Amino acid sequence: MRAYPQVEEATIDAADPAWAVSFKDHYFSRKDPVGERETVFLHAQNLRSRFQALQVGETFRIGETGFGTGLTFLLATQLFLAEAPPNARLQWISTDQYPLNRADLVKLHQQIELPATAARLATQLHAVWPLCVSGCHRRLFAAGRVCLDLHWDDAASRFANLNGHINAWCLDGFSPDRNPAMWTPHLFQAVAKLSGPDTTLATFTTARSVRDGLHACGFELQKHPGFGGKRERLTGFYRGLFAHPKSLPPIASKSPEHVSIIGAGLSGAWVAHKLAERGIRCTVFDRSGIADGASGNTQGITYAKLGIEATPASVIQLQALASTQTLFDALAQDSQWHPTGVLLLASDHTKETQQAKLMQALNPPDALMQMLSKDAVSDIAGQRLVSGGLWLPTGGWLNPKAACRVLLQHPLISVETAHALTAITDLDEGYRLRFDVNGTHPTEHTCDAVVLANALEASEFAAIPLPLKPVKGQITQLRSDCGVAVPVCGDAYLGPAVEGVATCGATYHPKLNETTVHPDDDRLNLNQTNALFDRPLFNPANVVGHRAGVRSTTPDYAPVAGQIGSTEHWQAFLNSLRTDARSEPEETLPYRPGLFILTGQGSRGTLTAPVTADLIVSQLLGEILPLTEPVREGLAPDRFIRRQSMRMTN
Repeated sequence: MRAYPQVEEATIDAADPAWAVSFKDHYFSRKDPVGERETVFLHAQNLRSRFQALQVGETFRIGETGFGTGLTFLLATQLFLAEAPPNARLQWISTDQYPLNRADLVKLHQQIELPATAARLATQLHAVWPLCVSGCHRRLFAAGRVCLDLHWDDAASRFANLNGHINAWCLDGFSPDRNPAMWTPHLFQAVAKLSGPDTTLATFTTARSVRDGLHACGFELQKHPGFGGKRERLTGFYRGLFAHPKSLPPIASKSPEHVSIIGAGLSGAWVAHKLAERGIRCTVFDRSGIADGASGNTQGITYAKLGIEATPASVIQLQALASTQTLFDALAQDSQWHPTGVLLLASDHTKETQQAKLMQALNPPDALMQMLSKDAVSDIAGQRLVSGGLWLPTGGWLNPKAACRVLLQHPLISVETAHALTAITDLDEGYRLRFDVNGTHPTEHTCDAVVLANALEASEFAAIPLPLKPVKGQITQLRSDCGVAVPVCGDAYLGPAVEGVATCGATYHPKLNETTVHPDDDRLNLNQTNALFDRPLFNPANVVGHRAGVRSTTPDYAPVAGQIGSTEHWQAFLNSLRTDARSEPEETLPYRPGLFILTGQGSRGTLTAPVTADLIVSQLLGEILPLTEPVREGLAPDRFIRRQSMRMTN
């Protein structure tokens, strides 16, 4: 069973806030915390001149063990913004198994006299500080130029399951004698795996176990005089070669200038929005109009349906649910995101048992999830409900169609409707796309990269076997004074009323790829919605509207997200999987340069679309992904052909 990583909120001393109770050590130097970080980590790795030498569109990646107060991040970001060229980017990847809570972080920052830019960044960090929930929490600063990935997890385990190239390491996280569980050979091996010939490291400790461990993994080390009374500190250079795994998509060497996105639903709109906020120009094409497909409903409930096991589908939902405060910031500013919270009822003993097991597996903070009684959930909903259940405070609802329009309103995004994609042709650099416009005349368009986000149609152009399945769903609109204050979900869902009309649904018809509305589906929605309450609240006279759409789903209920492999050239590797599921390819597997896909979001698309869009954007920009390798592999478009090969026998 794949368990969720367990993290625990750090405890500080009330009399001395900089004192970490669990580790019996200070978070930073009490004499000169800023000078300590600048000397030990920034100056020691010559970051000023390295930032100055960055090329247009280049990303510099810094890895850190032990985020703590984020002081090193704040100072490095200040230096980057002052010295790097305007179009360069900084990615900061940090881990912490015992993160601070927001109040303690603010309290600790008040102990430090921060430089002006770092102080402003600290205030921004306070506003977007993550919950104590395992996984990656991505935050952007400086108009998208600075990407902070906070991985709440054990450092060795997390870095061992990431892939990419780190340019500089800041090895922090309390001394080896206070925190021996972190400073292990497993950590040093993980650090080396992500390092290349240009990789440097710096740390405050010169403990023999650290020096021996790093040296054994390929680092050339040097001692220097310590700072603030400490005798010595350590720097290092990696002398091994960077060996990107042969089975993984390649790391992009430069950012694309222009990306074409096929599909103007939630998946395509989120990819375009996230690229544009990073400064990348996009054109979005759709065969009809913005959000005319499955994203065309006027109300979508944003909540997670988590499993007890940490499957890729559950992990990305958990990751998104923990970060809705920032994921939907653009929509909140335009009043399209409603962070009301969501109720998931446990209407029978089996569901109640499942919810109890989920709470035990996750051990979530109350701010993420609570299991409440019937009386408690009824008070939240404003109606007498049939049972107790889970309360998800970070959930909510949005208008998917309006959300797509908001996301696509950016100076760097162009939208072309009535453009039906008919062909994709490879060029020496980039692609030529052919479209039928309004069904009458063809047109062509060239670009650096393409993202297929056009639901079921994506499989026609992916040139890779994709078992996408259509699922027809019909929602019903109800006019009534008997509304709910928050979305309530069971076998059906009911959202809060908007101008006196509430949405309920949705029916589930696998393998149906048509959008005809049926009165029987309205009756089913009505009956299942009434079953959420102690007594029926609605009758057929309340029905005032309906809409049917077709969702794109997958057999494993996880989205399809990532770069498309040239699987016609993978045959030798796929054959080896039939006898050894852990086989590695002898040669680097080829991938289609600049060709990506994002589809199969299913019924959780309102929640998962922004985090899966982040995966696509990170691959396009050459960043360390905001997901572990097992999760990336569980979302990759080639996972189905790999699994098929593993099931086959010679």
